[in-house]
Amino acid sequence: MSGGASVSVGEQTAISVGQFVDRVRGGRWFQMIAAGDTVSASVDTPSGRGVVFCEVARTTRGITRVRYFA
Repeated sequence: MSGGASVSVGEQTAISVGQFVDRVRGGRWFQMIAAGDTVSASVDTPSGRGVVFCEVARTTRGITRVRYFA
């Protein structure tokens, strides 16, 4: 994760990196797709299935934004 990276549930509800980790802890990812600067993955967590979108900066290759849709 890049410094200052934003993490949200959906488009609007900002959460911390720790809260995101708590939501997906114990889960697994599958069906990863990369297109341009965005990587998406389906996730199966103890609380249910969802999708995670990660935006990656081309210059630093760090993650700048994470959106989690449960």
